[in-house]
Amino acid sequence: MVAVIWTLITAINIYKEFLKATMSHEKLEPIRDYLIACALWCLKKLKDCVDFGNKLAFIKISLENNWCFCCALCSGLFEILCNLGKALLIIMVNTFFSYLG
Repeated sequence: MVAVIWTLITAINIYKEFLKATMSHEKLEPIRDYLIACALWCLKKLKDCVDFGNKLAFIKISLENNWCFCCALCSGLFEILCNLGKALLIIMVNTFFSYLG
């Protein structure tokens, strides 16, 4: 999955250079640059999410060897979501006592 995303990022960068060389319409340049920048940003964020998921699944697999990759990923995400409420509660209590202090 990461290789596919990197291939798309590289293709967009090559296409960007091709468009800059061939298309020189002044009014369309900002729109072109904005759309390319948005596409690159979305792909880079998708790559970050995939990297995070890969690390999470590999950690879960290393802790318990009987997990398949997809099951480990789902289990890891579920644990993060379950512990998210506890973390938010601790942050709220900490903020409350910080204001009192």
